[in-house]
Amino acid sequence: MKHPNEHPVVARNWRGESPEERRLQRRERLMEASLEAFSQHGIEKTTMRDICAQARLTERYFYESFRNTEDAFDAVYAMLKQELVERVSTALARAPLNIPQLARDGLAAFYNFIKEDPRRAQIMLIDAFYANRKTLDKSRDAVKEYVVIIDQLSRRLYPNMPANFDIEMVAWGLIGMCIQVGTMWAASGFKQPLDKILDYNLYAWRGLESWIDGPPPNGKVASLKAPAKTASANRSRRKPSVT
Repeated sequence: MKHPNEHPVVARNWRGESPEERRLQRRERLMEASLEAFSQHGIEKTTMRDICAQARLTERYFYESFRNTEDAFDAVYAMLKQELVERVSTALARAPLNIPQLARDGLAAFYNFIKEDPRRAQIMLIDAFYANRKTLDKSRDAVKEYVVIIDQLSRRLYPNMPANFDIEMVAWGLIGMCIQVGTMWAASGFKQPLDKILDYNLYAWRGLESWIDGPPPNGKVASLKAPAKTASANRSRRKPSVT
């Protein structure tokens, strides 16, 4: 029971900063420290003490912002994802409305984002997809946002796309290629010039455009199966009879 003369503790300003301002500053330091720690050690090996040592803050302040290291990783990943979405969205908004140019500008925004700060590659391309099932599921949810964008743009640009063409499945493949190429590029220390990295991806994107630019003559999506062998071809492959 409180003493009648006891007064509640009131948080006071310090050096002109409110308690909330100081808390936000500590969180920013912890976010930067988490980005550095995860990029150095990976999510599986980074500890709360690693992050606190990097931020030069005590454990008390870590728990002020995060429940655990997984929570800190989610916060860093969400921050990077939001920055990347804004970067790619701006590039797409400025690009001419055709698949090759949209792809080039969007991919350039993505790869430049990764190259600008190599720490992002460890978190967004490696830990996010390979650390564990939880991070993989969250990454797939993030990728799905880009799949939806590609699907909407393709249907807008190519209204004659065959109804049975699964553009969403193709989009997953194209984005998967983008991620794998980016992972290998980062692992090499970004040795190859960006233009070459873009060209590797754009071979596939140009194929997409040629595939969906209006329905084929028979109104069906071209089959990816090998053509049936003709009777003459079958005969030519028969073993010669022994006389």
